[in-house]
Amino acid sequence: WGPAFVATWPPEFNNIQNILFVVNIYSTLDGAQIARLGQVSTSLPTSSPEDGEINSLVFTIQNEKARGNHEVHAISVVLSQNFVNMSKILVFQIKGLLFSMVEQIRQIIGERQWELYIGKDHIESDEVKHTFENLLRGLHIQIANLFAMQIGESEVRKWR
Repeated sequence: WGPAFVATWPPEFNNIQNILFVVNIYSTLDGAQIARLGQVSTSLPTSSPEDGEINSLVFTIQNEKARGNHEVHAISVVLSQNFVNMSKILVFQIKGLLFSMVEQIRQIIGERQWELYIGKDHIESDEVKHTFENLLRGLHIQIANLFAMQIGESEVRKWR
């Protein structure tokens, strides 16, 4: 089963068009490789390339009850085309934030013993949704701050 959104920020991103794009991300990946490496970084244009690109970190969490003994998750950041070519350093910083977020997610899931594969009640619980929405909101703020340092706060506010 899958994929399914555990959480999105902003919440409006949880729609069928974005779920179909996520299917495209997963269909290009080798599940065995991700399980072996633990995580893989991807960068793909959005459905309409002129809109921008999606940078993702696809990662696994070991779970003997899930298919292949691993839950496969992804955390993605959508960058407007206006910002894609702004600075390679900025893209590396965003990827660093994604790597940090993955470690936070792994820690939370491990501590709370959540099983987020499809078919488990945890994936639809309010606690899970709110926890991950808060993490994503924080990531959003961190990325906005990176942009603000590059182009100024007033410019970032235009793109909220």
